[in-house]
Amino acid sequence: MRIDVSNLMYDDMVLEVEGQETFAVLEVSKARYRFLEPVSWKATVAKSDKGYLVYGKARVVLELVCDRCLSEYVWEDEIEFSFDTEEENISLDGEFLDLEDVLLGEIVVALPVKLLCRQECKGLCPVCGTDLNEGQCDCQVPTGDLRWAKLNKFFEKN
Repeated sequence: MRIDVSNLMYDDMVLEVEGQETFAVLEVSKARYRFLEPVSWKATVAKSDKGYLVYGKARVVLELVCDRCLSEYVWEDEIEFSFDTEEENISLDGEFLDLEDVLLGEIVVALPVKLLCRQECKGLCPVCGTDLNEGQCDCQVPTGDLRWAKLNKFFEKN
C-alpha cells in the first residue's frame, strides 16, 4: 500500500486514494492464513504538523481454520483503520508512504479472537476425532474434569 503524497503541500489539503494489495498469506504467531482475494482499500490522507494522518477502510477475505472442528472457512470483513504516520514511526520513501506493514497489522487486530466456522460449531469428539457437526459418534465421552480422574479413583477405593 504505497501512497504518493507529493501533491499534499499544504496543511489544509486532503488526498483521496484507493487501490488493491495482493498478499499470499497472513502469518499470526505460528498460524498461516491464505488471502483469497486482493485486499481492496480506500483511504483519506491529510498532512499534519509533522507527518500525515491516514484513515479509511479495507475489505479482507481470508481462509481461516476453525478452532473447534479444524475445518477451513471463509472470513470476510471490512475493517476501518486510522493512524498518524508520526506516531506509527512511518517515514517517507521518496514521495511515497509505504503502509503495507500497517495494513497487515490492522488486519491481524481485526481477526476474531476465537476462530469459529459458525457460532454453534460442535467441534470434534475428544475420543475418536469425528466432526460432531457432521454427525454423532458412539464414543463414551467421560464426564467431569479429567485432570482429577486419578484422585477420584483413590477416593472410590477408600
